[in-house]
Amino acid sequence: MGAKRLRITSTLIALATSASVLTGLGAGTARAATPACASDGCWTAPFSPFGMFNARPPQTTAESRLFPAAASLVMMPNGRIVYWNGLQGAENCGQVTLIVNLGACGQNAHSEILDLTKKSPSFEMVPTNSGHSDLFCSDQRLLENGTVLDTGGTYYSTEEPKGGTGVDGAAGLVEVWGSKDTRLFSPTTKRWTVYTNAMHEGRWYPSLLTLPSGDQFVAGGVRKLLWNSSIMTQAEGAIGNPQYQQASAPVPENIQTNEIWKIDGTGWTLNPAKDNVELPLYGRLHLLPDGEIFYSGNGQMWGPAGESVNEVDWNNMKLFDPSKIGTSQDQGWQNAGMLQLGAMSGASSTLMPFDLRKKDALTNVHILVAGGVVGVSPDSLLATNMSQLITLTKTASSWSTSVALTTGQLNSRRWFSSSVLLPSGQVVVFNGADKDEVIEPGLERPVQQTELYDPTSQTWTPLAESGRGRTYHNTAILLPDGSVLVGGHAPLNQLNGGQGNSLPLDQLGFSHNLKDPSFERFYPPYLYAGPRPSILSSQKHATWGGTLEVQKDPNSPASIDHFVLSRLPAQTHITDADARTIILNGTDQGSSIKLSIPKNRALITPGFYYLFAMSKKGVPSQATIVQIADKKFFQGSGPATPVDLAQQGYRSASDNVKAAQLPVGLAKAAKKAASSQPVSAAAKIPLATEVVAQASKPIAPARATQPWLIVLTALMGAILVRRIRILARR
Repeated sequence: MGAKRLRITSTLIALATSASVLTGLGAGTARAATPACASDGCWTAPFSPFGMFNARPPQTTAESRLFPAAASLVMMPNGRIVYWNGLQGAENCGQVTLIVNLGACGQNAHSEILDLTKKSPSFEMVPTNSGHSDLFCSDQRLLENGTVLDTGGTYYSTEEPKGGTGVDGAAGLVEVWGSKDTRLFSPTTKRWTVYTNAMHEGRWYPSLLTLPSGDQFVAGGVRKLLWNSSIMTQAEGAIGNPQYQQASAPVPENIQTNEIWKIDGTGWTLNPAKDNVELPLYGRLHLLPDGEIFYSGNGQMWGPAGESVNEVDWNNMKLFDPSKIGTSQDQGWQNAGMLQLGAMSGASSTLMPFDLRKKDALTNVHILVAGGVVGVSPDSLLATNMSQLITLTKTASSWSTSVALTTGQLNSRRWFSSSVLLPSGQVVVFNGADKDEVIEPGLERPVQQTELYDPTSQTWTPLAESGRGRTYHNTAILLPDGSVLVGGHAPLNQLNGGQGNSLPLDQLGFSHNLKDPSFERFYPPYLYAGPRPSILSSQKHATWGGTLEVQKDPNSPASIDHFVLSRLPAQTHITDADARTIILNGTDQGSSIKLSIPKNRALITPGFYYLFAMSKKGVPSQATIVQIADKKFFQGSGPATPVDLAQQGYRSASDNVKAAQLPVGLAKAAKKAASSQPVSAAAKIPLATEVVAQASKPIAPARATQPWLIVLTALMGAILVRRIRILARR
């Protein structure tokens, strides 16, 4: 490259960097006034173990190391939540760039149990016991027998080319390997069991999905990430270990094989080569009501040097029928159209409800794709506000697909936002950033604006803002009282440099550079649309073709219009392939209602579900947790009663919500929480702790409206441009 061309290019890069910084000025500022809960919903104050980070997120690496951030979480049948960390080892890497140091300092993720069924939220650390590989970047499902299956994940190492680097003291570069390990977590014993080398492929960022049989289907991922090829051939601590196979080709490719794990415990079976498919990382998969698997043209498309030479094919949505595996009718994966602009990276993908009151419930399926960035690696960097609705229509032989923009687009541009389908059929999205953080870590602005999608009008309504910015590795799941638990935030280090806030970028409106172990709860507007119905109990379990009996509450404040089954969430990296909601019909028979469970196992996949009673205005009851499974897996006896959760007060604001606007039973809790004192940290952290969520307003970082920050940013940009141009002339 000539000197003149280099000067021009370097100047443009510097200016673009400065512009990116300046776009964050004033970002994330709170609304002037918090609206009423009935129109915008309401948030609790952040809560965390010991209350240590209720007021603000960790400010030092030592603080960030204390507790896990919820990068992955699973709601268990007992109403408790097991979750684990993301980028756990980053705090141990100090100020040395992760690119060269993470292989030596990376550590396994911590796991913890959150219990919201007590008087106040409590946290219990559990032994991770994830083997020599990390839970981070695995995928997990809740099985029909009540255990949590987790597979794949991360092994950190330092890798060098064959023959060494040729430089004394230079061991090589960090490498992230996909693990072959499979793990089971028992909600009863609170312990992990590890099956080493269980899968045929070591998978990092795989996609896991429950089949109608209860077996687990896994596809995608990479054997190794940063050098996703066989060019680098030596890995410290991994040579000769079948757990970490070298990539098989000199060019980067994602894993193309897929496997099935048997519910009977016999392990993983590799599917025939004709069923191979290459997907992006965490390719968004959904199971259709006829048992076919659908890939929605969405996933994590990024890669340090281009994730795969075959990545152009990720633009194609795809269909696959796993029931045909091993038969003459097996046609492998078939292309099924494209999204409006092709592949989306970091967009949410929500399977809309199956309403069995409608004749076309199983032949007219909708999937909502919202936000993300456009294109395969390297993508477009800036997040979009696109909202797309995929419609799949069942024909005599297959599915036809169409894609259209929804009537209204998102109000905020957002990448990596978590979506939650409410039992009312509405969708709420939380968290995320205004650009792809992986490409430009540390220069993304958190999106704290919550938004609600109305499927009737196909429009998005802005709701109340969250108290914390949660960009990368955030989570949001539906709770049995109809509220939503929001957590996570484990960002990449600023510009892939050392850990910690070496620059005050969060004061400029950018993402906080340390993990956040806190949670918040959001009460959507539908909880204030009228009185909520109540039920006394339901059967604990049922099977396909049978009935599920519900005992009515004779003193219910609202009549019951219908019932909803919503599968217990198991989310990581904003994905939950098993998520599905089914609207049931019910026959009113005096004091009890009998619900017919369809025979279709692809519609109601084997597992555990919330059972909500819904009013005509779409207000849910407190849910029971029921097991729809094969009888040999039925757990427990007696009825299932509604799950009672800890009642938490709202975050204080300039226009506090009146007590009369709180859901029933929350008014007293809000008053009590508002007067509670912070829980101090003990010198030694026990395995189980309890903490009361305070209703105090989180400490907000200084905003970029301060003149000195604007001047400093402009000065930094000018110095950067001048230095690069001087270097270019040499």
